[in-house]
Amino acid sequence: MKLEYFKIAFKKLILSAIFLILTFTVNSQTYHFDNYSVKEGLAQSSVYCIEQDDLGFLWLGTAGGLSRFDGIKVINYTTEDGLADGAVKAIYIDTLGAVWLGHANGGISRFYSGKIETFFSMSADITSFAADSEGNLWVSSFGEGVIKILNPYTKDKAKVRFKQYKGQEGLSDIVFQITKLKNGNIYFVTDVGVKNYNYQKNDFSFYKVSNMPAYFQITCMFESENEDQWFGSYNGGLYHFEKKSGNLKIYDALDGLASNWISTINEDSKGNVWVGTWGGGVTKINNEGLLTINKSKGLRDNNIRCIKEDREGNILIGTKETGLLVYKGKQFVSYGVQNGLINEQVWSILRDDKGRDWFGTNEGISVFKDAKLIKSFSKEQGLSYHDVRYIKQDKNNDIWIGTWNGGVMKFNVESDRFDMNYLINSNMSQLLITALDIDKSNNLWVGTTDGLVYYEINNQKIDRLTQSNGLAGNDISTIFTDSKNVVWVGARGKGITKIDGATITKIDLKRKITPTAIIEDRLGNLWIGTEGKGILVFDGQKIIKEYNVNNGLLSDYISLLNIDDNFNVWIGSNRGLNKYDVKQDRFYSFSDKIGYVGIEPKQNATYKDKDGNLWFGTIKGVVKLNINDETVNSLEPLTQISNLTVNLQNRLMSDNLELSYKEKSIVFSYSSICLTNPDQVYYKVMLEGLEEDWRQPTQQNFVTYSPLPPGKYIFKVKASNNNGIWNEVPVTYSFQIIPPLWQRPWFLILIVILLIVGVIGFVKVREKNLLKEKAILEEKVEERTEEVVQQSKELERKNKDNKSLFAAVDCTGHGVPGAFMSIVGYNLLDKIVGEYGTTEPHKILNELNKGVSDTLRQELDSDTIKDGMDISLCTFDKKTGVLEYAGAYNPLYIISDKKLDVINGNDIEPNMTDDKGLKLYEIKANRFPIGSYSEGTQEFLKHSFQLNKGDTVYLFSDGYADQFGGPKGKKFRYKQFKQLLLSINDKNMEEQHKILTDSFTKWQGDLEQIDDVIVIGSRL
Repeated sequence: MKLEYFKIAFKKLILSAIFLILTFTVNSQTYHFDNYSVKEGLAQSSVYCIEQDDLGFLWLGTAGGLSRFDGIKVINYTTEDGLADGAVKAIYIDTLGAVWLGHANGGISRFYSGKIETFFSMSADITSFAADSEGNLWVSSFGEGVIKILNPYTKDKAKVRFKQYKGQEGLSDIVFQITKLKNGNIYFVTDVGVKNYNYQKNDFSFYKVSNMPAYFQITCMFESENEDQWFGSYNGGLYHFEKKSGNLKIYDALDGLASNWISTINEDSKGNVWVGTWGGGVTKINNEGLLTINKSKGLRDNNIRCIKEDREGNILIGTKETGLLVYKGKQFVSYGVQNGLINEQVWSILRDDKGRDWFGTNEGISVFKDAKLIKSFSKEQGLSYHDVRYIKQDKNNDIWIGTWNGGVMKFNVESDRFDMNYLINSNMSQLLITALDIDKSNNLWVGTTDGLVYYEINNQKIDRLTQSNGLAGNDISTIFTDSKNVVWVGARGKGITKIDGATITKIDLKRKITPTAIIEDRLGNLWIGTEGKGILVFDGQKIIKEYNVNNGLLSDYISLLNIDDNFNVWIGSNRGLNKYDVKQDRFYSFSDKIGYVGIEPKQNATYKDKDGNLWFGTIKGVVKLNINDETVNSLEPLTQISNLTVNLQNRLMSDNLELSYKEKSIVFSYSSICLTNPDQVYYKVMLEGLEEDWRQPTQQNFVTYSPLPPGKYIFKVKASNNNGIWNEVPVTYSFQIIPPLWQRPWFLILIVILLIVGVIGFVKVREKNLLKEKAILEEKVEERTEEVVQQSKELERKNKDNKSLFAAVDCTGHGVPGAFMSIVGYNLLDKIVGEYGTTEPHKILNELNKGVSDTLRQELDSDTIKDGMDISLCTFDKKTGVLEYAGAYNPLYIISDKKLDVINGNDIEPNMTDDKGLKLYEIKANRFPIGSYSEGTQEFLKHSFQLNKGDTVYLFSDGYADQFGGPKGKKFRYKQFKQLLLSINDKNMEEQHKILTDSFTKWQGDLEQIDDVIVIGSRL
């Protein structure tokens, strides 16, 4: 029996070898894998195991230790961080989030709450972990059997309880793997077979599947979602036990399995079983059969250690030498030089009527059939010009080739050869083909750098069109035939021309553009890709929409456009591929992380085959979009706030963190894991308490707030994955900045209370002192008043001799300061006139100004003196009738029916004249008060006039004109004051006094008098 089996096995091995040899001689498409190794930050490129935690982080066990990966950044942990010695060969994450690590040489480490500690150690390599239904954690080893940890969730490792099982307990010393089935049973893959643990009897028994060969070592075991069991073997292939039927199916290399040495088995969320092999790559098994992916199909390493599906559906593969590989499905597959392309620069794509795929490149044409190269055309195979830019098939099934610098040629399907079309080429000044299309009438349109060539294929008629025929420009950039057989021609920098039959119309798009690609949607609108201005949507009459990078395009430089069977628009640009989803009205982006490895497509190098798949020619070969395998990552991203920095120092993110007012520079770092396309993760943040709305989305994964004022804050962050799905509930963190002592409410209230008490106390004391000062001052004022009266009489007596001096004086201070100023002013006037004998008004005021200033400022800071004196002073010579005047702010009014005779000073015109010819002259005072003296102060001016009989002189303060009153509560004002004086001038002085008093009282009404009032009138 054994001999017969070995004969069969040997025969299968020979056939498998032949099959593999044949397989390697045939080229096929390449699948895309993201690769993360030492270059991307891993400590070591040999990955033994992979696990993903609840936050989305990947934990990788490598020959160099432990790595944590978030799709962008790798953090490595070694013995310096607390790990046990040796490579990490097994990882298990328990329900509390603790990461258990099994090492080569037997060490067991645990990573929990940011702390790594060595738990205990065996004397053999750890191979796997598994938790049973009773809460025990089983640990297997290669040489020391297994350990059952009875209390794995204890925080104190000194209190750990465990039991060891080896060969003498009925198991084995060598255990490759522990597997827990859905029924709760624990199975152990050992060097002597698969064994089952009996909980009731606490012993082990062999587990055998009917008809499963016992000649090959079982290396791994896996239970799929439907409870089928899968067994991998060493050189014996793969065994599939179907639970429902009880049948056993064997897969080996002859059946398409990657290799007969199975290293790992897993199942994805779609029911595909993934088989990793040692030396052959991986095989995906489903109802459609077996798909093997190895180095020839894009896999970087054929030696597979582990396979795991992440939460987004990506397949994670740990390899022996090339680190972590991430497979994102066969949404995109590519063809490059390694698959048989004659050159990787692909300018044009065509699937002919026989199902062959033609790819035009810089070095010729490669023809594929069913993803396999069948023929290449270059100069050696009869292709006169190898720089191929366009390939089109006409209704006769002939294939037309547009080249760069070689014009147009035709591939004759009957003769299977290329023919130059001299009729077409002779109508070109330059054989540089820039665009090519065949319309629905089987006419060929050829764009060149110098015009458009029109060729009727069936009739062999030809014409050349240029700007003189109505084209927008001669340098043709693109040609497109729409569903109505209308030809649209783009010209570089000149826009678009519409050719409908024999009618040529230049379209006015109201802007200068270079069309690069045109496509028609199901509504008949044209989508026009441009060179640097995004996409314009044209309804035949006007532009109805525009799209650019602000709407989600990767770039505004559009290379190609295509529309799939679901009416979505696919846009190729110099930065990758976009899809515009018409139903959702949004853009999706695809780059090399998704499998669109070419990134930069060639102009109009796109094709939609009969199955609805889209093809794109790029600078790195051909990329095919398998439309039925298109995947959408609809999972909400897992977002977390990863770090908090306060004043440039890392800070533990404790609950309701309180910071001092000096800690006001805050930096939050955050992340969201999207292995599908980490380059397309965007974030929105908001600091509640400072900002009222979310900031604009950005790819920046940190934000700085500095300086922050004291207050309570809640930091919020959201993230979106590669398909624009945002987590609805933001991740938040609350903290507050405590204000300083002097800004706290209780302190401010205390200060206010103290201020109020202080102010009240000060006011009371001040009132008391003022009352005392007032009493003393009143006594002095009475004494001085008596003296003033006596001195006034004496002055009047003196003045009677020759001259009379009279003045209107207004002290600007009120109350005590005003009274004090009156005393000072009077004393000085008495001294200047009485003692010094000065009678000229301007000299008197100059001396008075200096004397007041000296008196008030001899011991005080000049900036604190605010009071002074406004004055109008006159001297009248009784003999000559000459009036002299000088004033500080207060002017002089003279009313006369004659022209004023000015003796000293400039002539003065009347300020106001009444209906009878009576004139009011205003002699203006100097615009500075008494008491403003300093070195360099301007002196008071002298004014003198010859008065006539009947002239009236008025001196006054500003109190009359500034009084509020009247029907609107406004000032009386000087204009009305002048009119009043003119109107009463014919009255005697007593009557004028009464009228002025009555007018003032009537104007004032119920309002308060705001200032002292003095009006002096004298008539010659």
